Amino acid sequence: ATLGAEVGKVEKGKTNLVQLQCTVKNKEPVYLCALIPGQSVTCHLDLEFEEKFVTFSVLGSRSVHLAGYYVGDAYEDIGDSDTGSESLQGSDDDFLASDDDDVVIPVSRGQMNTDSEDDSDYDEDYDSEDDEDLMYNQGRG
Repeated sequence: ATLGAEVGKVEKGKTNLVQLQCTVKNKEPVYLCALIPGQSVTCHLDLEFEEKFVTFSVLGSRSVHLAGYYVGDAYEDIGDSDTGSESLQGSDDDFLASDDDDVVIPVSRGQMNTDSEDDSDYDEDYDSEDDEDLMYNQGRG
């Protein structure tokens, strides 16, 4: 909740306290927060209501801005929604059928280096003693 602009003129000596409340069904209102210009202009509210209809109201001379989101029913039948499987049916097939631009280039056997024999040839050619000789016989000066 964020305190908005001044709606009407505030009488001198009167408090500028603005209260936010909510009402669910026909029950008594519940106070959510109090905002005071210059002191407390915002209030973080983390509320979740199970009811479908909730009424927010403001007591005071200023407006209050609220931001939030709606969480749908977790048990909603997917078949009832517009994003059900029927609306997506065939979309993958249609995409693949119309995609004529793909070109497959086969890799020749000479380019593939996944054969383990190639690795063993490398191991036989490599001599770690040659590297040690190079390290120790570098120019000293």
